[in-house]
Amino acid sequence: MKRLDFGLGFGAGIELGSIILSANYELGLSNIIDDSSYKVKNKVFQISLAYMFGSSK
Repeated sequence: MKRLDFGLGFGAGIELGSIILSANYELGLSNIIDDSSYKVKNKVFQISLAYMFGSSK
């Protein structure tokens, strides 16, 4: 496997008072395996939930 990958990331989020909800998708653009007969690329989907303490709103 190769040590380095590069790619594109897309994301969106919403703030609801003191709560933040976001979703991201990361798409690897390079083949991460040394064998040229196969193509293996990273794909990541992330969901995060955050709470802001001491929000001044």
